[in-house]
Amino acid sequence: MHTFRDEAKAKDDRHVPGVRGAAGSVDPAGGHLRLILGIADGRVARVTVALTRNPGAASVLAGLPVDRAARTVGLLYSLCGTAQTVAALGAMEAATGRAARPATMAARAALVLIEALDQGVVRIGLDWAAPVGAAVDAEGLRALRRDLATARGAIPSAVPAWDRIGGADDGDGDGWPPPDLGAAVAALSARLRTWLPDATLLSESAGAVRAWARAGDTVPARAVALALDGAPEPARAVRPLVGWRLAEVAEDLRTEVGAGAPPTWRGRVAETGAMARLVDHPVVADLLASGAGLAARLVARLLDLRRAEAALRALAAGEPPPAAVTMTDGPGVGLAAVETARGVLLHRVVVTDGRVADGRIVAPTDWNAHPDGVLARTPLGWSATDRTALARRLHLLVLAIDPCVTYDLWLDDMRAMDAPGEAAAHA
Repeated sequence: MHTFRDEAKAKDDRHVPGVRGAAGSVDPAGGHLRLILGIADGRVARVTVALTRNPGAASVLAGLPVDRAARTVGLLYSLCGTAQTVAALGAMEAATGRAARPATMAARAALVLIEALDQGVVRIGLDWAAPVGAAVDAEGLRALRRDLATARGAIPSAVPAWDRIGGADDGDGDGWPPPDLGAAVAALSARLRTWLPDATLLSESAGAVRAWARAGDTVPARAVALALDGAPEPARAVRPLVGWRLAEVAEDLRTEVGAGAPPTWRGRVAETGAMARLVDHPVVADLLASGAGLAARLVARLLDLRRAEAALRALAAGEPPPAAVTMTDGPGVGLAAVETARGVLLHRVVVTDGRVADGRIVAPTDWNAHPDGVLARTPLGWSATDRTALARRLHLLVLAIDPCVTYDLWLDDMRAMDAPGEAAAHA
């Protein structure tokens, strides 16, 4: 029986060139995602999603004291390290009954938002440019990263114990917001105008978005234009993960997901991330209804980044942070959820005698890379007569969903696979 690796050696021509996930925007330690598309009669007839995870990430925490474990989580993930830390802190605080102060919660929320903007906008600057044939603005990206670092650095100086269980016990961080955060966020917002279209433009109408895309003077506009350039896409809806409660997913975290099964919500596959959060936005809904699903996903991603910016400005102005999504699930058992740029991140931890006895992490990619999930369903029916155009659209689809792992794409001629010589190779 051939593995994917064996097939890759034998049939490198099936690999979509240049699509493996850009350096710096994926988490190699987190695993690898492979999409294999079966082509028949000029269309995508089948999609196989294979997600390989690194099993050691959560297990490395076992036996560690909770305070050390919480700080270790962020070191295990090169992407979403802050969100991973905040989710671990929430779960461990629920398990130990040590609530964090409001200033600590505000600091955590702000840091998660800065991380989302960092990874989301840099993803656009690095990765969206490739399929539309645009050059990477390296100097502009460096300037953006400097502004992001300045905003990030203003927070620990005022709330240095944000990454400790419960925060500090001595009143640390009672003064929120930090004195330098407002100016830093204002500078960051000004910088983002170079990279992101205004939310008002994106919210005006689907027609206005189409006109903006046709103008094509920015990477996001050109990406949306490329997504719009094609026949209407068949609807392959996956239920958005909205309106959920942590108690609803607690059972799965105890059983099926804990055993390695992909997550479900109310017994069904669900999608998380920007599209799920913005699915009812009028412009996104209009694009979806017209068969422009890929464009709708890209617009949702852009709107979601603007939403994160607005939430960060509100926190910097002193508005209270959103309530933490945590719960206790039995003695010494805590659950927490954090909305990241890529979707809902879940942590479950069991604490015994002040140490981590067991833990489970469900990342957004675990939802979206379900074998029958959004990545498997969305490309079905897409035209495959122009393989180069298909590759670009697939690249944009993966970027819109934004998995946190490396990925590659493969195209299979299903007629060739059904031939006697090929059938054995795929058995």
